[in-house]
Amino acid sequence: MQSPFMVTRSEEMDNSRLFTIHFLRFFLRASRQMTEAFDGDMEMAIIAQAVAISTVEALLRENNFKEEFRSLDAIVGTERQRGCNALSISQATGLPRETVRRKMLRLVEMDILIRRGKGDFIIRPGVVQGPIYRALYQDIAVMAARMFGDCLDDGIFNLVGKTST
Repeated sequence: MQSPFMVTRSEEMDNSRLFTIHFLRFFLRASRQMTEAFDGDMEMAIIAQAVAISTVEALLRENNFKEEFRSLDAIVGTERQRGCNALSISQATGLPRETVRRKMLRLVEMDILIRRGKGDFIIRPGVVQGPIYRALYQDIAVMAARMFGDCLDDGIFNLVGKTST
């Protein structure tokens, strides 16, 4: 379902400082919560999120997948996820490969990742549906909505109706 609206950047005023403040406030709060969810280890949080993105990103281009797995309640099984390795996550995050490899193995020990084979890691099905991560993502969604609302209120973004073509 596509929205009849789209968000555009306001061209009427120089608002880069306002956006920067709203974004940094959101980013810092979200980062703090992500770090807390991963035992105070921000690098581990970043790696876990990069794996989560990597395993389903290609599937998100398929409308059927988007509809089937739109809800956080829908669990993406091991057979649907595309595996990733430490090198690809290192490239995606900018973290050293050895750090990524070591922390990915720690995430396996924590039962967050599954190692299907050498260089083939995925998110354990059902892990994001757990109470810690469900609450985390709900809180981040609320913070994101607040950030976008503040940006609309301050004229940084505009909400405009889409035109039919």
